[in-house]
Amino acid sequence: MTRRTALVVGATKGLGLALAQTYLANGWAVIATTITPSVELDALGVRHPDCLDIRMLDVTDVAAVTALRDDLANRRIDALHIVAGIFQASFAPIWEQSDNEILRVLGTNAIAGIRIAELLGDLVPPGGVFAFTSSGMGSMARNNKGDVDLYRISKASLNMLVRSFGARHAGSGRAVLLLCPGWARTDMGGPDATVEVSTSVEGMYALVAQADVDADEARFYEYSGDVVPW
Repeated sequence: MTRRTALVVGATKGLGLALAQTYLANGWAVIATTITPSVELDALGVRHPDCLDIRMLDVTDVAAVTALRDDLANRRIDALHIVAGIFQASFAPIWEQSDNEILRVLGTNAIAGIRIAELLGDLVPPGGVFAFTSSGMGSMARNNKGDVDLYRISKASLNMLVRSFGARHAGSGRAVLLLCPGWARTDMGGPDATVEVSTSVEGMYALVAQADVDADEARFYEYSGDVVPW
């Protein structure tokens, strides 16, 4: 049986690194990108020298994304799993955030992911899966606090772009998923987070592995499999 391949974008640490580990543990080959050298990812490569291909990538660098696409032109990507994302630099309300910070967060969390999917999409064959890491904070229905607006709108923007992506590629036989990892105990989530990283990534992996490739629209799921309201 041919080994499936996952491209995990943003595997430096946290959820991305854990997802790379999970795909490998389930028999996949993994191409993992990182924006900076990662001791943890390198160590994973030592343990899986024949199955893990580590690539440097700044997801906001269009030329670098294009070069990655060209370099992978003869590879089949069964799951394009985009994890890379950032949090806003401060908890200041959005009207106090600088234009540069607004563009930095939106560019990384919303625009970069959809650009990667469009540029590398031809590498994902029928039966493949596009998985984008969103957040419950990007759900309009769940916003009952009125805080962290910059991060919220970056994920809400991603959700809208992925809905459009799914509509453009309807009928291609490929699943399009938005996945909420929950409040996971990563550097971004902090020590008070309520979801173990292992629980989050195992749930997200299961959703990718069992995705309905005949669905003609993007689906938004919690790591648990529950549907997240838009």
